[in-house]
Amino acid sequence: MIYVVPFRCGYKVRLHGGGKSEKQSQISVTRALKFITFCCSETGEDELNATSSLEIIDYFLGSSKLLTGFLDYLQGTWKMGNSGQLGYITSISELLDFRKFNSPSGAVLQNFSVTEVYIKRAKKCLSKVMRSHWTTDLDIETLESRRSWASLAEPFHIPRYKIILDECKNKSPVVSATNLTFATRFLAVFMFFKVKGCRPMTYLHLTVSMFESAKRNKGMVDQTTFKTAKKYGFDSLYFDEISLDVVDNYVRYVRPFLQPRCDYLLVNRNGIQFQKLTEILSILVFQAIGKYVHPTRYRQIIETESVQILNVEEQKLVSEDQKHSSNVARVHYQKLRSRDVAIKGRTCMEKLRGLHGAEMDTCVEQLKQEHCSEHESKSDNETTSIPQTTTEKVCAEKRKPLRFTKEEDQFIERGIKRFGARWCTILRHPEYNFQPGREARTLRLRAIQQKLI
Repeated sequence: MIYVVPFRCGYKVRLHGGGKSEKQSQISVTRALKFITFCCSETGEDELNATSSLEIIDYFLGSSKLLTGFLDYLQGTWKMGNSGQLGYITSISELLDFRKFNSPSGAVLQNFSVTEVYIKRAKKCLSKVMRSHWTTDLDIETLESRRSWASLAEPFHIPRYKIILDECKNKSPVVSATNLTFATRFLAVFMFFKVKGCRPMTYLHLTVSMFESAKRNKGMVDQTTFKTAKKYGFDSLYFDEISLDVVDNYVRYVRPFLQPRCDYLLVNRNGIQFQKLTEILSILVFQAIGKYVHPTRYRQIIETESVQILNVEEQKLVSEDQKHSSNVARVHYQKLRSRDVAIKGRTCMEKLRGLHGAEMDTCVEQLKQEHCSEHESKSDNETTSIPQTTTEKVCAEKRKPLRFTKEEDQFIERGIKRFGARWCTILRHPEYNFQPGREARTLRLRAIQQKLI
């Protein structure tokens, strides 16, 4: 449970069970305070008085008009997506539970019960909208148009890694920090592709001692620190002989150059735990094939391609092994099923029509023959020259990085001043015309590169 204790300077957070970490609690409290700030601006109440008065907080929580106005504000002004709005509603619901825990008066509880009805309906509506968007936003054709879809056969950066590994084996004194970082990125992506397309946290907390134990346990590591550990308990990694050899070469030759200060397998230039594995996969895949593919998208690709090769039982094994169930794959399966049903349904309709269907087909065939005869008579009367055809060699289109323009840099700078670090809001704002294919992640990386944040 989250305890939000009001005092003059704001809110103090105390944790007592409930399964939330301190960071999660801070996020929830921040969202609730934004709701209170919005209510103060709507009612003209002083924010300092509001945060120190439980009566004012209870009034805000008991007002369905303020709640619906806040949701409209999130969607209209902040351009927030459905999942973001759902997070804010959950935080307001937690603040409501906290106030109920402190036993307010009967009239206040009656107002709270009305607010709870609105919160319940809002959650249901937003969840329904999110599910309906899956058929468009998570459709493979849509993802391909945004360069967010690839195949399992598309390549990555083996030659450069071999050169860096040879330099480290020869103990070259001039191995650059950039090359060492690339080697770590390569190894992380290699494990995603070759070992297991799991959640990043599994590799984030993989240690050298755990990897060494895999050599003695026939290549098996039983990871217990990962995102869905409460549900599954273990996330087992199997390193085959090739994977063991590749990772062992990194540990023996590349990792010592980073001067590690911890036992984690993947370390950065400072020798501490390597973070942001999602970005690592996105960066290297984009450099290799010009597409934005992060770990979640990669697991979706695996599940979607499995329908072409694996049977139903094997597909279930892949999903269970990855600790992942893909909405993209579900939408794809529904589309394939719909097309298959349409073809079989057409056959059934022809069977139902019987002789009447045969008569209709005969009439259509007669119309087609009449149309063809008219077309032939016209072509006999007109003499047309036959164009000379030339065979051209079709070259594969070379993908180029989508470079930022000066106007886009100005949009990012103005968006940061206006919205802060809400990259999705900046990207979707109608005043800022970014190039097609831009993503919120690339805006953040560009802002860091331009030293805007």
